[in-house]
Amino acid sequence: MVIGVICGQKSELKAIESQVSQLIPFLIEELSSTGNPTELKATTCWTLSNFNEWLLNQTDNHTTVLIPRYIDIILTLILDSDKGIQKSALSNL
Repeated sequence: MVIGVICGQKSELKAIESQVSQLIPFLIEELSSTGNPTELKATTCWTLSNFNEWLLNQTDNHTTVLIPRYIDIILTLILDSDKGIQKSALSNL
């Protein structure tokens, strides 16, 4: 959650941008994990939403491969049985 708050500020994102390319795949995988509690998924979804603009502006192959996977997971979470996860997924878009 702290990472999401930090990255909500564009000036702060620049300070950790070199680590973001490693962090994003980890967070995406956390969203797809079936064993994670609802609160973790909802918070991870919110955190990733703070990186959406950054993610869409990347041109390297590694990052562009993540985008379809990310969108697929978000769309799957919209159909989750938990209303909190559904709400987080919808707000992510």
